[in-house]
Amino acid sequence: VPLAQPQYRLIKSLFSTQQDFADNTFYDVSNFNLPLAFDLTFAPMSSRELRRAKFTDNSPSPAPIVPVDSDAYAYAFEWHHYKAPALLQELLDKGVAARIASQPFTAATTQGNLSLAAGTIVIPRGVPQPQALIELVNAAAVDVGVPVLSLSSGFTRTGIDIGSRSMVPVKAPKALLVGGEGVSPYQADEVWHYLDTQVGMPVTLVEQRHLDNVSLHDYTHVVFVGGRYDLPEGVDETLTDWVRAGGTLVGQTSALRLFARHNWLDIKLSSRQDVADLFSDKTLTFADRSAHNAQQLVAGAVYQADIDISHPLFYGYDAPQLNLFKTSNMMVFSNASPTVVPARYTDSPLVAGFSADPVANEIAGSVAVVAEAMGRGRVIGFTDDPQFRGFWYGTNKLMSNALFMAEAIN
Repeated sequence: VPLAQPQYRLIKSLFSTQQDFADNTFYDVSNFNLPLAFDLTFAPMSSRELRRAKFTDNSPSPAPIVPVDSDAYAYAFEWHHYKAPALLQELLDKGVAARIASQPFTAATTQGNLSLAAGTIVIPRGVPQPQALIELVNAAAVDVGVPVLSLSSGFTRTGIDIGSRSMVPVKAPKALLVGGEGVSPYQADEVWHYLDTQVGMPVTLVEQRHLDNVSLHDYTHVVFVGGRYDLPEGVDETLTDWVRAGGTLVGQTSALRLFARHNWLDIKLSSRQDVADLFSDKTLTFADRSAHNAQQLVAGAVYQADIDISHPLFYGYDAPQLNLFKTSNMMVFSNASPTVVPARYTDSPLVAGFSADPVANEIAGSVAVVAEAMGRGRVIGFTDDPQFRGFWYGTNKLMSNALFMAEAIN
């Protein structure tokens, strides 16, 4: 993307990784880096490098959608595709039984031997399936635009076999999203918008004050977004029992304070005073108080986390780091093992946007994602908002993984 064009200021803004600003007071966001939002790698090029670069007119094209083989042993599609959750949802809606490959494997397909990563969805033909399975798979693949592979054998070249216990049955998610007074309408709408428009998943929205009138046994997941929560009497015990019986509780941003308060997650969260204590006010003047307070905020900056791509919450990701959009100075701490905390901010986490050094240094190494077992269920926490304003596509799949891949977390 050459800068020698009339819109060079816009291009510089879309690729900006600026961290220092003349005025560090922001309305709400200090960076809008587009490649980072889509989890794309990029690098600036000097005029000298540009002259030496070789270009091609061949732009990448999507993989062709080939009809599946009617004689195949099973069908499979990889979870790396952005629309893979939409394909799985459509198949589940049609009554198709599917499995999650919790370990990688190499399978014989009509396209040759292919290495398939953990998170690959397998549709075995040796279990009860709809009579028109082949037609359903072909139609859904074309509708969503995700290629489906035909596997010729249940035995694999390497890794787990198709009949292995490590092929975890997929439960069709039935999600309840908590809303109402005190709950962030922005975050609730972002979750609903993503699941509705990108996944095709229906979601039940229930105000927190009505949770005592809901039968949780009708749902597989309950999602809490950021907000202030004052649950009706007895709902915390009901939710605890529901999780222990196999339910999945998902929370993000300030909802994690509720999770910590009720011991659903063994975590510690920073307070406003903890952040304030990072800055000295011994020489603070009255005129500088606004700037002093602004230093304590994280006003829409990009932070990087080390992630465990073998963990079910990160199925579909290839790189060991992921860029997260952070809009709060809230920090989460845990001494749990990496199997419980599959994502922590890196030692130098700030990638783009403004954060004062004391805040960025304190966030370094803290928890970005946590997932704990509770009885036969599990509790998942995201420190940040994976669906921020519906445009931070790079972390969208974390919510789909929390809903579809939860059964693989054990």
